[in-house]
Amino acid sequence: MAGAESKSLSDARQRSLSHACQRKACTARIGPQRHGSSATPVSEKPALPKPVLSATAAVIYVTDFQRARDFYVSKLGFSVEFAYGDPPFYGLVKRDRARLCLRLVCEAVFVGDIREREQLLSADFVVDTAAEIKELFREFHSSGVDFFPKLKTEPWGARNFIVRDPDGNLVLFAGPGD
Repeated sequence: MAGAESKSLSDARQRSLSHACQRKACTARIGPQRHGSSATPVSEKPALPKPVLSATAAVIYVTDFQRARDFYVSKLGFSVEFAYGDPPFYGLVKRDRARLCLRLVCEAVFVGDIREREQLLSADFVVDTAAEIKELFREFHSSGVDFFPKLKTEPWGARNFIVRDPDGNLVLFAGPGD
């Protein structure tokens, strides 16, 4: 009988401890209970402002990292933000607020001429004025880049041109029409 009483007492302690732990957890969540009153409401946290996406960086796949980095720096006026690896296989170049990631791959990403036939763009950049898009075109033309196609006005009014990099990536530069 002493064993049965001891077991019963032990079970009662466990239930009591279990209830105490549950009360403690509940109190931590909703606050202490007061006699004669309902639970204290959980205070709401102030709403955070909606996140704003402030930049984007396209990824360009290249078969020769150094050649691609040199092209974007010397021909298009970008600067090197960083290069990772020894030898480098990933990096970021930027010009003003435009950012472009360069990622080394060991084989062509596109098969055949699908990229040109479908004008599959790897990245696009936008300027604010018609004067800027004309000046950018002149700058790139004087540095000897390969255009596909040259500066043109689209039916919807935008003026743009596409540059082909050494790996065949098509990069669009666009701005408003006149």
